[in-house]
Amino acid sequence: ELTLEQYNQVKEAFPIRVGKQHKQLDVPNALIYVLENGCKWRCLPKEYGNWNTIYVRLRRWSKKGVLQKAFLLLQEKNIIQISVRIISLDSTSIKVHPDGTGALKNMGNKQSEYPVAAETPNFNGAASDRDAVAFSLSPGQAGDGPQGRKLLSTLGKTSRQVFLLMDKAYEGDATRTLAENMGYIP
Repeated sequence: ELTLEQYNQVKEAFPIRVGKQHKQLDVPNALIYVLENGCKWRCLPKEYGNWNTIYVRLRRWSKKGVLQKAFLLLQEKNIIQISVRIISLDSTSIKVHPDGTGALKNMGNKQSEYPVAAETPNFNGAASDRDAVAFSLSPGQAGDGPQGRKLLSTLGKTSRQVFLLMDKAYEGDATRTLAENMGYIP
Protein backbone atom coordinates (compact mmCIF):
# COMPACT_ATOMS: atom_id res chain seq x y z
CA GLU A 1 0.00 0.00 0.00
CA LEU A 2 0.97 3.59 -0.52
CA THR A 3 1.63 5.69 2.56
CA LEU A 4 0.33 9.26 2.84
CA GLU A 5 3.90 10.52 2.33
CA GLN A 6 4.27 8.49 -0.88
CA TYR A 7 0.86 9.61 -2.12
CA ASN A 8 1.77 13.27 -1.53
CA GLN A 9 4.76 12.84 -3.88
CA VAL A 10 2.48 11.84 -6.76
CA LYS A 11 -0.91 13.39 -5.93
CA GLU A 12 -0.70 15.77 -8.90
CA ALA A 13 -1.26 12.73 -11.14
CA PHE A 14 -4.72 12.15 -9.65
CA PRO A 15 -7.75 14.34 -10.42
CA ILE A 16 -9.28 16.45 -7.65
CA ARG A 17 -12.75 15.18 -6.75
CA VAL A 18 -15.67 17.44 -5.93
CA GLY A 19 -18.46 16.06 -3.78
CA LYS A 20 -18.33 12.92 -1.64
CA GLN A 21 -14.69 12.08 -1.07
CA HIS A 22 -13.03 8.78 -0.39
CA LYS A 23 -9.93 9.02 1.70
CA GLN A 24 -7.07 10.11 -0.56
CA LEU A 25 -5.43 6.72 -0.57
CA ASP A 26 -8.50 4.50 -0.91
CA VAL A 27 -8.70 4.37 -4.70
CA PRO A 28 -5.01 3.81 -5.58
CA ASN A 29 -4.59 1.40 -2.67
CA ALA A 30 -7.71 -0.52 -3.70
CA LEU A 31 -6.20 -0.98 -7.16
CA ILE A 32 -2.89 -2.13 -5.68
CA TYR A 33 -4.78 -4.57 -3.43
CA VAL A 34 -6.66 -6.09 -6.38
CA LEU A 35 -3.46 -6.36 -8.46
CA GLU A 36 -1.44 -7.93 -5.65
CA ASN A 37 -4.12 -10.38 -4.52
CA GLY A 38 -5.84 -11.15 -7.80
CA CYS A 39 -9.27 -10.84 -6.25
CA LYS A 40 -12.53 -9.84 -7.90
CA TRP A 41 -13.70 -6.27 -7.37
CA ARG A 42 -16.71 -7.54 -5.42
CA CYS A 43 -14.31 -9.13 -2.92
CA LEU A 44 -12.51 -5.85 -2.20
CA PRO A 45 -12.32 -5.33 1.59
CA LYS A 46 -14.81 -2.75 2.91
CA GLU A 47 -11.96 -0.63 4.32
CA TYR A 48 -11.34 0.70 0.79
CA GLY A 49 -14.97 1.77 0.34
CA ASN A 50 -17.71 0.62 -2.01
CA TRP A 51 -16.17 -1.72 -4.59
CA ASN A 52 -18.40 -0.46 -7.42
CA THR A 53 -17.60 3.21 -6.78
CA ILE A 54 -13.88 2.45 -6.81
CA TYR A 55 -14.17 0.25 -9.90
CA VAL A 56 -16.09 2.93 -11.84
CA ARG A 57 -13.60 5.62 -10.82
CA LEU A 58 -10.64 3.48 -11.86
CA ARG A 59 -12.27 2.72 -15.21
CA ARG A 60 -12.71 6.45 -15.83
CA TRP A 61 -9.13 7.13 -14.81
CA SER A 62 -7.91 4.35 -17.08
CA LYS A 63 -9.77 5.76 -20.09
CA LYS A 64 -8.43 9.27 -19.40
CA GLY A 65 -4.82 8.10 -18.96
CA VAL A 66 -4.71 9.00 -15.26
CA LEU A 67 -3.55 5.52 -14.17
CA GLN A 68 -0.77 5.40 -16.73
CA LYS A 69 0.46 8.84 -15.66
CA ALA A 70 0.21 7.94 -11.96
CA PHE A 71 2.05 4.62 -12.28
CA LEU A 72 4.78 6.18 -14.41
CA LEU A 73 5.25 8.85 -11.76
CA LEU A 74 5.29 6.23 -8.98
CA GLN A 75 8.05 4.39 -10.85
CA GLU A 76 10.04 7.55 -11.62
CA LYS A 77 10.06 8.43 -7.91
CA ASN A 78 11.08 4.82 -7.07
CA ILE A 79 8.01 4.32 -4.90
CA ILE A 80 7.01 1.15 -6.73
CA GLN A 81 8.65 -0.91 -9.44
CA ILE A 82 6.44 -2.42 -12.12
CA SER A 83 7.86 -4.15 -15.14
CA VAL A 84 5.37 -6.32 -16.95
CA ARG A 85 6.78 -7.78 -20.11
CA ILE A 86 4.30 -9.94 -21.96
CA ILE A 87 4.02 -10.98 -25.59
CA SER A 88 0.78 -12.56 -26.76
CA LEU A 89 0.84 -14.91 -29.73
CA ASP A 90 -2.46 -15.49 -31.55
CA SER A 91 -4.13 -15.79 -34.94
CA THR A 92 -7.52 -15.37 -36.51
CA SER A 93 -9.12 -16.48 -39.75
CA ILE A 94 -10.04 -13.76 -42.16
CA LYS A 95 -13.42 -14.30 -43.74
CA VAL A 96 -13.29 -13.47 -47.44
CA HIS A 97 -16.15 -13.14 -49.90
CA PRO A 98 -16.27 -16.16 -52.27
CA ASP A 99 -15.35 -13.90 -55.20
CA GLY A 100 -12.10 -13.05 -53.43
CA THR A 101 -11.10 -16.67 -52.79
CA GLY A 102 -11.03 -17.78 -56.41
CA ALA A 103 -14.43 -19.48 -56.35
CA LEU A 104 -15.98 -20.12 -59.72
CA LYS A 105 -17.84 -17.09 -60.93
CA ASN A 106 -21.11 -17.00 -62.86
CA MET A 107 -19.38 -15.23 -65.72
CA GLY A 108 -17.19 -17.69 -67.57
CA ASN A 109 -16.51 -20.00 -64.61
CA LYS A 110 -12.92 -18.76 -64.44
CA GLN A 111 -10.95 -19.40 -61.26
CA SER A 112 -8.59 -16.84 -59.77
CA GLU A 113 -5.16 -16.59 -61.34
CA TYR A 114 -3.72 -16.45 -57.81
CA PRO A 115 -3.80 -19.89 -56.12
CA VAL A 116 -3.09 -18.43 -52.67
CA ALA A 117 -6.34 -16.45 -52.95
CA ALA A 118 -8.24 -19.74 -53.10
CA GLU A 119 -7.54 -20.38 -49.40
CA THR A 120 -8.98 -18.73 -46.31
CA PRO A 121 -6.07 -16.65 -44.99
CA ASN A 122 -5.02 -16.37 -41.34
CA PHE A 123 -3.72 -13.24 -39.68
CA ASN A 124 -1.02 -14.22 -37.17
CA GLY A 125 0.17 -11.72 -34.64
CA ALA A 126 2.51 -11.19 -31.73
CA ALA A 127 1.59 -8.19 -29.61
CA SER A 128 2.80 -6.53 -26.44
CA ASP A 129 0.57 -4.69 -24.00
CA ARG A 130 0.63 -1.59 -26.22
CA ASP A 131 1.18 -2.53 -29.85
CA ALA A 132 1.73 -5.16 -32.49
CA VAL A 133 5.28 -6.43 -32.41
CA ALA A 134 5.19 -8.77 -35.41
CA PHE A 135 2.53 -10.13 -37.71
CA SER A 136 2.12 -12.27 -40.82
CA LEU A 137 -0.52 -13.44 -43.23
CA SER A 138 -0.59 -17.16 -43.96
CA PRO A 139 -2.75 -19.70 -45.78
CA GLY A 140 -5.54 -21.00 -43.56
CA GLN A 141 -4.32 -24.58 -43.61
CA ALA A 142 -0.71 -23.64 -42.67
CA GLY A 143 -1.32 -24.28 -38.97
CA ASP A 144 -0.82 -21.94 -36.04
CA GLY A 145 2.21 -23.70 -34.52
CA PRO A 146 4.61 -23.28 -37.46
CA GLN A 147 3.42 -19.72 -38.07
CA GLY A 148 3.86 -18.87 -34.40
CA ARG A 149 7.42 -20.20 -34.47
CA LYS A 150 8.14 -18.01 -37.51
CA LEU A 151 6.84 -14.98 -35.61
CA LEU A 152 8.96 -15.84 -32.57
CA SER A 153 12.01 -16.14 -34.82
CA THR A 154 11.18 -12.72 -36.26
CA LEU A 155 11.09 -11.24 -32.74
CA GLY A 156 14.53 -12.63 -31.94
CA LYS A 157 16.07 -13.42 -28.57
CA THR A 158 15.20 -11.38 -25.52
CA SER A 159 17.70 -10.32 -22.89
CA ARG A 160 15.11 -9.56 -20.21
CA GLN A 161 12.31 -11.59 -18.62
CA VAL A 162 9.39 -11.67 -21.08
CA PHE A 163 6.34 -13.88 -20.62
CA LEU A 164 4.78 -15.47 -23.70
CA LEU A 165 1.02 -16.02 -23.74
CA MET A 166 -0.25 -18.48 -26.31
CA ASP A 167 -3.35 -20.61 -26.65
CA LYS A 168 -3.58 -24.37 -27.25
CA ALA A 169 -3.02 -23.95 -30.99
CA TYR A 170 0.62 -23.07 -30.25
CA GLU A 171 1.18 -25.68 -27.56
CA GLY A 172 3.72 -28.30 -28.36
CA ASP A 173 7.31 -29.12 -27.63
CA ALA A 174 8.68 -27.36 -30.73
CA THR A 175 7.10 -23.97 -29.91
CA ARG A 176 7.81 -24.22 -26.18
CA THR A 177 11.45 -25.23 -26.75
CA LEU A 178 12.00 -22.42 -29.26
CA ALA A 179 10.44 -19.89 -26.88
CA GLU A 180 12.60 -21.03 -23.96
CA ASN A 181 15.76 -21.06 -26.10
CA MET A 182 15.03 -17.47 -27.12
CA GLY A 183 14.62 -16.37 -23.50
CA TYR A 184 10.80 -16.22 -23.33
CA ILE A 185 8.81 -17.77 -20.49
CA PRO A 186 5.85 -19.72 -21.96
